[in-house]
Amino acid sequence: MLEREFPLSEAASARPIRWIGEKRADEPVLCADVDGDEWLIVYGDFPAEPVYLLYVNQHLSATFNDWPPAWSSLPSR
Repeated sequence: MLEREFPLSEAASARPIRWIGEKRADEPVLCADVDGDEWLIVYGDFPAEPVYLLYVNQHLSATFNDWPPAWSSLPSR
């Protein structure tokens, strides 16, 4: 369980991002290259954690439950 929240910024949620689904360590993740930075979505242990955890260059950047409309369609798990 996360100790604190990391809200998704408006700037990040407004960017059009194309996500690609893949597996890492046998876990489904979503990946995107955003201006040379690796963005990675890991599925949280909902409801104990938010649905999505966003890592930017391997650092937890945001946690959220609602998929931003500007981002590409959510690939299936």
